[in-house]
Amino acid sequence: FTVDEAELLISQKKSKALHQKILEDFKALQKHYEVIVCEGLNRESFSPSISLNLNLSVSKNLNTPFISVINAKEKSQSEIREVLDIEREARAKEVCLHLATFINRVDETLCTTLCEHFKDEPNCFILPEVRERDVPTVREIKKHLGCELVIGKEQSLSKSAQRSKIAAMTLENYLSRMDE
Repeated sequence: FTVDEAELLISQKKSKALHQKILEDFKALQKHYEVIVCEGLNRESFSPSISLNLNLSVSKNLNTPFISVINAKEKSQSEIREVLDIEREARAKEVCLHLATFINRVDETLCTTLCEHFKDEPNCFILPEVRERDVPTVREIKKHLGCELVIGKEQSLSKSAQRSKIAAMTLENYLSRMDE
């Protein structure tokens, strides 16, 4: 199902048909694979309550463990706590197997406090924001722009693009302004 198709079925009160199709597809995969990893619906694709409830419901119906990833980018400590409280209540209501919760992209200044706050939360992991993961590599930029490597080695393209410069001058003026 696409997100739009799933939303349509849910809005038409046909979530049972959605679950049935997911179960059929899952069982078909079980015939061919020993391990199946199911990615739930992205919270940004649906309203947070719909995606969480649907993901938990699917997990319960498939009898599979549930792993939650909470995006904490630019969220305050109270917002993160609130999201986790909502998730905890929803998990308790659905009675599904909870394997782990990952709270990622946490501001470094909040990590220690959140670790202390969630220390009694089973299998809850706080992952700090790592800026380098949020910027493209030179290889990704090269590929996206359809560029070709003129000088240098392919291995050097794996570096993160930390800054950008626009070269709108003659070569001799630009070279004197380049950083290593």
